[in-house]
Amino acid sequence: MDRKVCPPRAQPAPFLFLEGEMENNGDRKDIVAVEQEVLSPGSLEIRDIEVIVAKADAKIKAMQKVWQLAIKRTTARDWVNLGGNPYMVGSGAEKIAPIFGISIYDTRSKKIFSEDSRGAYYIWEYTGKASWAGGSIEAVGTCSSRDKFFAYANGQWKDTEDIDETNIMKAAYTNLTVNLVTRLLGLRGLTWQDLGKEGISKDNIAAVDYKKKGKPAPRPAEAGQEEPAGVCETCAAPIDAKVKSYSVEKYGKPLCRDCQKNQ
Repeated sequence: MDRKVCPPRAQPAPFLFLEGEMENNGDRKDIVAVEQEVLSPGSLEIRDIEVIVAKADAKIKAMQKVWQLAIKRTTARDWVNLGGNPYMVGSGAEKIAPIFGISIYDTRSKKIFSEDSRGAYYIWEYTGKASWAGGSIEAVGTCSSRDKFFAYANGQWKDTEDIDETNIMKAAYTNLTVNLVTRLLGLRGLTWQDLGKEGISKDNIAAVDYKKKGKPAPRPAEAGQEEPAGVCETCAAPIDAKVKSYSVEKYGKPLCRDCQKNQ
């Protein structure tokens, strides 16, 4: 009597996904198929899970140390109070990137034209990548000629030709840098308590007043100090009349002493 031989049990096919870059028209180019291993529900043993958990726990502790060192490298001038939460500005990201060996590369820029009820305006957009500890990310930074900090003065909007376009470009690139560094190191969503542990007090950080639609509002002067005459164009730190006058005369814009050194 012939025995019936059953065919081998079919194994799940490896999952395929496509990687590629996007063209401007939305089409993909350089399409590459990449195999992903498919794990069946029972493929992980208890000991494997324990190893994964142990590695994850070690990574969490290492990242906590990274956050502590990153905050410690900054000062109150490297943060702003944005909507009640601490937000790192460009000077902070520039201080942190070198000590951790963060590499920023493949930066690209483009000028985008748009229009609103006040007429035509433009947006500078910077994209770039950053890598650290074997990982990499891509981010975007933008700033437009409708940014109130640069385009609004004496109760009215400036004409486009009266706006210093280089400031818009610098702000967009700074936003890109901040996005790359904070996302790569996991520095987004920090609390005042996190900063306080490293000696940075909320009381010493300039605030952004949403009632003024994003225009940085100088914080009240501390006892014995001169009332701020404005804020630094780069890091939003409060500056007194003497520093502001000197900076505008020499650099054409209000900058704190720290940011003047970078000019």
